[in-house]
Amino acid sequence: FMTVLVPTGLVVDDASFIIRVPASLQVYSDARNMNVKREEVDGQSVYTIRFANPHPQAPQANPLSEFDRAGRFTLSSVKDYDALAKIYGDLAQPAIAVTPAIAAQAEALTRGVDDRFQQARLIYQWISSHIRYVAIEFGQGRLVPRSAELVLNNGYGDCKDQAVLFAAMLKVKGIDSNLVMINANNAYSVADTPTFAPFDHVIVWIPELKHYADPTNGRHIPFGLLPPAEYGKDVVHIGDPSGARHTVPVADPSISTDYYRLALRMDDAGHVEAESSHTATGDFAGRLRQIGAMMQGDNARALAQGILAKANMPNATGALIAPPPDVEAADYRISATWALPEPVMALASGTPFRMGDSLQLVPPVGPMFYGPLMDPRFMAADMAPCYGGRSIDEQSISFPASRRLEKLPDDVNFKSAHFSFTSHWSQTPGGVSVRREFEARLDGPLCGGAVRQEVRDVLSRILADQSVALVLTRN
Repeated sequence: FMTVLVPTGLVVDDASFIIRVPASLQVYSDARNMNVKREEVDGQSVYTIRFANPHPQAPQANPLSEFDRAGRFTLSSVKDYDALAKIYGDLAQPAIAVTPAIAAQAEALTRGVDDRFQQARLIYQWISSHIRYVAIEFGQGRLVPRSAELVLNNGYGDCKDQAVLFAAMLKVKGIDSNLVMINANNAYSVADTPTFAPFDHVIVWIPELKHYADPTNGRHIPFGLLPPAEYGKDVVHIGDPSGARHTVPVADPSISTDYYRLALRMDDAGHVEAESSHTATGDFAGRLRQIGAMMQGDNARALAQGILAKANMPNATGALIAPPPDVEAADYRISATWALPEPVMALASGTPFRMGDSLQLVPPVGPMFYGPLMDPRFMAADMAPCYGGRSIDEQSISFPASRRLEKLPDDVNFKSAHFSFTSHWSQTPGGVSVRREFEARLDGPLCGGAVRQEVRDVLSRILADQSVALVLTRN
């Protein structure tokens, strides 16, 4: 196997290289943005590859991997991905052997449970919480998993090690499964010529349940869901009689919601107190759980103090509250409170101000939930990962009877082919509130072309609405 990439950030006026293989060896190749010439010379197949890259790109301006974008040449002695899966299966599948220790553990975990989905879920949870991720890649260890029993006895293993243990324990319950090669990062394409590039991760396919499972990420991702970067990708199934080449379905946007709430309270002098919360469900909850996991112990307090100091609020008191993540819960929430001992001058003087949360970790309609598609840094990219889902953003401020709102902002309501956004303002005698709803309906893992223009239009209108200023004047 051979894959050559020319980085998009590298200036190349004109370059070439030559590959020689015996003419008797059947090889297959494909190229992108390279000129390839093949000829027979003295019993050899000679490939002359020329390429140029006079106008390099800034790599930080694109969310996709070099494998998806760079000039690429691939050479392989393997005909197709079925043959590649057979090669890997011969190396990896012996590791799925069921031993008495594995059988005993699987039976103990599922005792009294007859439902097949629940059996698989219990095994998945146990591996995710009891087998630590440790990658030791000596010799063939980069490619070949250790035996399932060794992983069980050691209590650690990398992605392929955890996958074979999961498959072996499923086998105890009579549940068939297949190892699956996938890219877990930002590569979304595969070469037409079969090669192990860009696969860097192993998960499991359970045909009976029609579910992919990634036990490596099970501490934050419940059984039945995947990390966002794994949806919609081409994968290779090992030992699947239906064939090796498959595509993971895109995420179901109907299960993923992001609900943000902010309540500000102002007194007559302009002092402000705030309470906020961020709640996520479905695929969005996994990302919020990862943030919450990093905030355990004293980290939440230190993070709150650091954020307030950076926001030029050194005298403010505040706290972030992140409960220990429970992957079985339907949602996950991070809350915050803060207060200022000195008045906010814009509120005290009746000049324009914008509602905001100084301890907001994840902005509504932000890249944490909707991916690089909504990130202004990547607006010039041809393609970007995109995730569907729904966001609800509710913000309010209450004020004393001595104040009144000068003007209620206008509502906003628009809908395009893939996005919709509404913003509705309400007023009461002692306060004003806004409810914003955003929905992304996307049918693929990457968005480009007309959808990118939609993003530009939608994002500019959302940012304009989020920047609306209020004025509270004295009666």
